[in-house]
Amino acid sequence: LPDVRLLAVLRNPVDRAQSALVHHMKHKRVPKDSDLLAVVRRMPPGADPLGIISGGWYAASLRPYMRRFGERLLVLLHDDVKADPAAVYKAATAHIGADVGFLPEELTEVMFSNQGGSDASPPSRSQRMKRASALDQEVRAELYRYFRRDLLQLERLIDRDLSMWAPDGADA
Repeated sequence: LPDVRLLAVLRNPVDRAQSALVHHMKHKRVPKDSDLLAVVRRMPPGADPLGIISGGWYAASLRPYMRRFGERLLVLLHDDVKADPAAVYKAATAHIGADVGFLPEELTEVMFSNQGGSDASPPSRSQRMKRASALDQEVRAELYRYFRRDLLQLERLIDRDLSMWAPDGADA
């Protein structure tokens, strides 16, 4: 596929780890009452078959794609989607060569697939926000340490400051 155009949307890896845990609880790979830190502490991150931490090592994951596809890979941040979904949508559509003039009406609502309840109805905005902030600063800081080295490499790889993902008090 010599003309392929790729997109990668990256999320704060701590939030991605929490979402991964919810996903694995939903699919009964870990008990429903699992604590993220307890799960992470049980096994070296590189040996975890669920990829709770290693799934958020973005530089390591993207490096081979960037080497192979170069400018044909556009890396976007979930934070930018939340801040200005229309701008990110336009950048993505321009990157893949689609018409940038069309904007879906529902573009302003960011959906979180793993933050729904056990029923079929989607969670409310307040439910999503509560779940997104469920990790306290101390937990976020400990989890961030698993990602710090990879994030420094990612900053260089995508030429973007990612300090907004560092929790207050984390060893930066």
